[in-house]
Amino acid sequence: MPISDFIDQFRPKVKARLGRRWMYILTPEGKKKVEEDSGGGANWQVLSYLDDEAPCTMRDIAQGAHLEEKRAKEVVRKLTDSGYVKHIERD
Repeated sequence: MPISDFIDQFRPKVKARLGRRWMYILTPEGKKKVEEDSGGGANWQVLSYLDDEAPCTMRDIAQGAHLEEKRAKEVVRKLTDSGYVKHIERD
């Protein structure tokens, strides 16, 4: 196996870990959640921000939702696992 193929196997994991290559958007379920829930909290802040501004980088989300970047990553990960947010590769 050429070394470039070997490296390519790990490249997506590195991109996801670094968060530099991903943009985040709402799924249809996330859009519905924003429309149904007008509550507060970090989850709603992130969902609401993405509803208005997506696609966004993690840094955009943290700044727009007024969260520390570490907290924004935790919230986005939870929302992604719940099916409300998904990531797309940045151009």
